[in-house]
Amino acid sequence: MLDSQAVQGELIHLSHTAMATEFACWFVGESRADAHGVARAVFDEVDRLERALSFFISSSDVSRANSSRVDTAVRVGSELIDCLVLSRRLFECTGGAFDPTVGACLEGRRRWTEDQGNTSRPVMSRAGKVGFEQIAVDSERFTVLRQDAAVKIDLGGIGKGYALDQAGGILDDWGIDCGLISAGRSSWLAVGSAPADGWMMCLRDPEDEATDLGRFDVSKGAVSVSVQSGEPHIVDPRSRQLTQTWRCAWVLAPQAALADGLSTAFMLMSLREIEECCCQFENVWTILLDRNRPGRLIPVGDWTELNLTLS
Repeated sequence: MLDSQAVQGELIHLSHTAMATEFACWFVGESRADAHGVARAVFDEVDRLERALSFFISSSDVSRANSSRVDTAVRVGSELIDCLVLSRRLFECTGGAFDPTVGACLEGRRRWTEDQGNTSRPVMSRAGKVGFEQIAVDSERFTVLRQDAAVKIDLGGIGKGYALDQAGGILDDWGIDCGLISAGRSSWLAVGSAPADGWMMCLRDPEDEATDLGRFDVSKGAVSVSVQSGEPHIVDPRSRQLTQTWRCAWVLAPQAALADGLSTAFMLMSLREIEECCCQFENVWTILLDRNRPGRLIPVGDWTELNLTLS
């Protein structure tokens, strides 16, 4: 999605594998020595967050909360509390379209890297249960309490975005003037001042990536994209059924975790629901790719300052 060839000046790119994807740092105008030092600090932070928030690591705060006894409060770190507080807001403003308990209910839930090539449609496990309302979070005491043993937390919808937000703080601490960090091909966060012409983002159809549907510039904030190609394979937490409303949803927001959560939920929501949801946040925009009309993009919000051009 990032058009790196459109960046003016020397672009330094460094990457690291974590959270079953490739995290990357992009710097303009930095010395290579400084860039490597900053990137190392960023990647160390991402690794630390993975150890705290992974659904698959038994010692993580997420796993400890998921294995706790019902109605027993478990003390956890601020990172999990942050994610759950944001999840609560997303759960409420999307009418339950975003729910961090749905991922844990998929039968045969495995690390993405262990599931490459598996094109089977997800199946809801009989043992699991969707229901974020059964998770009580005390942000003052830093505790999480499950009220139903079948309900478990899975931060797959915002975990990578949250890691980008925390990494963005490291770039600020280092005084990076022009930087971009990314998690795979789905999430980006711009830090400092943008290059002369901004960070150019390309809009592409997931079933025809050679076709350029449009472009826009990002000077600050985060971009996230959720994609659905072929048959529906996203489970709607509200109906517990596989569904597909849009082929793609691109979201711009001040924070990467917010952009990630909204792009995930918007894939399942109607245009009217999305428009109402965007009005509840400041500086949130989205572009939707019509599922039934290839190439038809629907912008939501005022894109004037983002130089949106549609092909």
